[in-house]
Amino acid sequence: MFLCPASIGLTLLFVPLTVAPQGQRLNPPLAPDKDIRQLEHSPDGRWVVFHDGSGIVNGSNLFTVASDGSSPPASLSTPGGFHSNMSARRNFRVTSDSAHVVFHDLARELMSASIEGAPPLRLSPPGAVVLPDPALTPDGARVVFRVFEDNVFSFEMELRSAPVDGSTISQLLVATGTDVVLGEPAVSPDSSLAYYAVADPTFGTSLRSVPVDGSAGETLVAGLPAGSQVSQLFVSPDGLRLVFVADAVTPGVSEVFSVPSDGSAAPVRLSAAPVAGGEVSSIAGDVAITADSARVVYRADQDVDERFELYGVPIDGSAAPVRLNPPLVAGQDVAAENHPSFRLSPDGSLVVFRSGPPAAFELYSAPPDGSAAALPLSTGVLGTGSVAAEPFEISPDGQRVVFLFGTTPTSLHSIPIDASAPVVTLDAPPGPGSVQSFRIAPSSASVAYVANQDHYPAEELFLIPIDGAGAPRLIGAPLTGLRRVQGYELHPSGERVVYIADQAVDEQYELWLRYTARVPRPAQTPSTTVSRTH
Repeated sequence: MFLCPASIGLTLLFVPLTVAPQGQRLNPPLAPDKDIRQLEHSPDGRWVVFHDGSGIVNGSNLFTVASDGSSPPASLSTPGGFHSNMSARRNFRVTSDSAHVVFHDLARELMSASIEGAPPLRLSPPGAVVLPDPALTPDGARVVFRVFEDNVFSFEMELRSAPVDGSTISQLLVATGTDVVLGEPAVSPDSSLAYYAVADPTFGTSLRSVPVDGSAGETLVAGLPAGSQVSQLFVSPDGLRLVFVADAVTPGVSEVFSVPSDGSAAPVRLSAAPVAGGEVSSIAGDVAITADSARVVYRADQDVDERFELYGVPIDGSAAPVRLNPPLVAGQDVAAENHPSFRLSPDGSLVVFRSGPPAAFELYSAPPDGSAAALPLSTGVLGTGSVAAEPFEISPDGQRVVFLFGTTPTSLHSIPIDASAPVVTLDAPPGPGSVQSFRIAPSSASVAYVANQDHYPAEELFLIPIDGAGAPRLIGAPLTGLRRVQGYELHPSGERVVYIADQAVDEQYELWLRYTARVPRPAQTPSTTVSRTH
């Protein structure tokens, strides 16, 4: 605190303490066998949810903490009662209104807790095993989930829905018969309907819909040939059509189809008939719908077996699919390597993908309707090498693409998505150093990245303008030796970063907060006026 002159005396100001140079630890004390493994900001940016998912003896715990560190962390799960499932796409989900967190407990029951830290509530029936990846409604009010019951010689499944605030018990939407497979549900954009596939060995496969609140029974959307397997199901952003991947023509051969979501017409095949051995890729993210609901983009080896290429097609099947990538020869592909093979721009006007021979992949952008040739994005990178296998990203404003290039070392680059300006190098670590990962800021103005560039081999956290118009600067705490940053997220405001690192104890990864610029003052600073008598 300090004294400053006032008109009639002196004002005693209490100035907020700055965060220590190493940052502020956000997690509670950890047992020796535990580390922080996952973090996520709430949509409104007020909270960070995280878990200590590597607990071996005492189980795992789920926590919430104010993203500015203004309050201590609070537990969302019962002690040791959080189930961290490696097969799930996400181990917990924050509702769109930032009010609740949905997760599984150790018994794989479905739980919900207020993001502010109230005790959790069970959403599923007592003792029921809930399958991974439940579907939250877009309005954040309800969750749709599948319940599995193993009866030794057969199994049964249920589709249920519950309000995430636990205000009423879960609603049974669908109960299947013995050995009937119930597919993962998708929810309509208006949060009113759940869509799902049912594979019945007696009556065949079908797509169906049901109101998420259970106010009416299920409705048949489309019937498929007996034995068909639906591996992926999507609802278009406008809610008018379903897109799904299934072997509905040739058993064992996956293709892409579309059907009106109200079942008013029969399904149409969107992908072209593949060559012998060819099919649509089954990798998650290799089929997507553009933001305007007009087209579907997919990856398949439909023209040459084992040569995967990228195609775009009208969502209603009114025209044949068109190839989006440049011509390929033997040994070349549109690459995936366990990541989605392409990214669609936020407005759906362009698709970005990696294509070419394995040792020299290049990055391209193209319109999904094939109206123009693909533009190379990475050819301006100096030296030899390939666009790295790690995911490339499009900035939230849709203006630029950021990607990694090379193997050892790996450098970071950025370019306008329409190739209207040259590629820029954001950072090329000297010597043996490499960029390990990156995240684009929500504002699209900058890029955070982890690299072992300053204190090799330590992997530290840096920030740089996305257009390269400034030098990178360290925003995480300085690290030495083999210590490293494992995960990180920039706050939506851009003023602070939360990250996971073993900066205090070697090989124990904790959650840290640091401000990327100055520490902001509180909205109101308490003061006391001290009068002086003359």
